[in-house]
This record gives sequence, structure tokens and C-alpha cells, in this order.
Amino acid sequence: MNNERASGGGRVAWPRKSHERRVEAFYSIGATRFGDCHGGYLNFGLWEDGCDYLRAAENMVRHLASWGGVDDRSRLLDVGCGFGAQDVYLAHNFRPHAIVGVDIAWPHVLASRARAREAGLGLEVRFEHGNATDLSVFPAGSFTHALASRASCTSTRESASSARRRACSPPAERCFSRTTRSAARRAGSWTASSSHSSGVWNEPKVVSN
Repeated sequence: MNNERASGGGRVAWPRKSHERRVEAFYSIGATRFGDCHGGYLNFGLWEDGCDYLRAAENMVRHLASWGGVDDRSRLLDVGCGFGAQDVYLAHNFRPHAIVGVDIAWPHVLASRARAREAGLGLEVRFEHGNATDLSVFPAGSFTHALASRASCTSTRESASSARRRACSPPAERCFSRTTRSAARRAGSWTASSSHSSGVWNEPKVVSN
């Protein structure tokens, strides 16, 4: 196995008492023990009748990628990549030109790199330690697509959105899933909205009766 496969840069040293350091500490809890739980997925899934969580999680990723038009020409940025399961899925099923996953939790980055190596993926898939509100490590226009299936590592949505716009070449497809504020009352009531350059897939908030 090529040791450079699924490689990337080193760990970022967040300042003490910083927001990033606190968020990383929270999301690192249990990461070394539960990286393979639920197939390594962390999103809430797109549920259909009779499906289990793994199928629902992959269904979510597949819908976002299909909706965004990810193909073999795409250079995809995955913000909040978690354990990298969706990136392995995308590499095998959509075969984008390149995937770069970014996560604020270093254990997630290490687990993602190991998962990609085990899947036999090469340098077209790599994972970096970072904050979604500061993507300046990537030259402007580095990506054609940005994916965020459950990214909660940002301090503000506005700064994260600005960072993604800078990193993506226009027009870029930005595919997100998020829990709606005024959500549907039952699971399965899904809404989607898009403009010429971006889209949001809204996860329903399940409200108990």
C-alpha cells in the first residue's frame, strides 16, 4: 500500500480557550472507538419506507451529489467530513476528479484517512484538519462543488458560507443538508430549494405529537 494514499497535512494547533478547540474536544469524544459505528456515517439520513440507517445515510449523500451534478470533472470539498464514509461512497459511485474532506476534529481526519486507505483510494481523495470558516489554505477557485451533509463545526453560517464561496470557482454547486427551523411534522416530508448556483436539502425536524 502506498503510504501517500489518502494523505493530507498535519494537525492544526488551535489556541487555548478558542471556539475551535472546544468544538474539536466535543466532537472527538468517542471518535477512536466509534468510527465504524453505523458504517462511519454521521448524517441524519434520507429515509424511505423499509430502509435501515446505513441505507438512509447513503441515500442522503447520493441525493445531494446527484442534485448537485457531481461527476468525473468535479473537484469536491466536503465540509465537516466526519469519518469520511460519504467520501468513500462518492469516490466509488460518482468518481469525481478529486475530493478533499475538511473536519475540525483531528481523530475524524485520521479515521477518514484510514478508511480511504482501506478502500484502496489514492491521492484523488485526501483529508485535512481545519475550520470551515477559514479555508484560505486552498487557493481561490480550487473546487467546483462543496458538500456539507451535517457540518456543525462552524462559528457562524455567514463566515462559513463566505469561506466556501472563495474556495469554489463560480458557478459552483453547493449542496447542504440542514434541519429546518419551521420543519415538517412528520418524517418523509422533505423540501428542496435551489438557485442557479446553490442548493439546500432540508432535513425534517420530527415533532412529537
